[in-house]
Amino acid sequence: MIKEFFKSLKLVFASLSYMQQHKLMRVYWLVFLIIIAVFALGIYSANPIGNMVANWVDGLITNANMSEWLTVAIKNVSWFISWILTLTFVFLFSGNVVLVILSPIFSLLAEKTMAIETGKVIPFSFSRFAWSIFRGIAISLRNMLMQVVVTVPLLLLALIPMAGLVVPIFIFIVSAYFMGFSMADYTFDVYGFGYRQSLQFVRSRRVMLCGIGCLYAFAIKIPFFGIYAAILIAPMCVVAAGRIAEIQEIKPSLEINSKR
Repeated sequence: MIKEFFKSLKLVFASLSYMQQHKLMRVYWLVFLIIIAVFALGIYSANPIGNMVANWVDGLITNANMSEWLTVAIKNVSWFISWILTLTFVFLFSGNVVLVILSPIFSLLAEKTMAIETGKVIPFSFSRFAWSIFRGIAISLRNMLMQVVVTVPLLLLALIPMAGLVVPIFIFIVSAYFMGFSMADYTFDVYGFGYRQSLQFVRSRRVMLCGIGCLYAFAIKIPFFGIYAAILIAPMCVVAAGRIAEIQEIKPSLEINSKR
């Protein structure tokens, strides 16, 4: 089990050099551009929240009889708080939006990886491509929900004095598992796995998925910028999933349905 975990984790770390070798690094240009665009749009969209707070505070100051220095101080504090609220809103939501937008790119990256590993190229089909996007989003939402369902009882368990020492470790493992599942499912789709097949496979390869999602899960725990660090790690996880030997071994028994 431990060997399987480190084998998967090693493939994630090796993915950057693999992507450079096979000219897949252009994916990162797209990722960077999308992150910047969504972040800027998020700041623009969330700015009214900060302005609302600042205007509310200004209204209170106007109706109060305060000295000039106290008025200036409160306005500066309200401006600071408004920006903190704006940035918090952006960091909380824009990262998830970026992952949804990147879903078709991750799907294509999984196809490219399979073509490199097996020599099998999937003919482009718009219906199959649209299905892959829908599936990627659906799996991500499903895993997000399941992660919450599993994590909430663990958080309650953490209230028990001694259990609180080990619960964070289990929460991290749960996070790594579901992150790994989400990143690996792009490869499952490319290899022709149906939804039930994917679930059946991941249940027998939980350790492998934890290895794939471990680095992603660690990065996402970093306050504020962690979601963006995780997004930059995500392509590495997708490529690593495509190179896992266990998946390669079963490929002869799978039929890729390009008309799906």
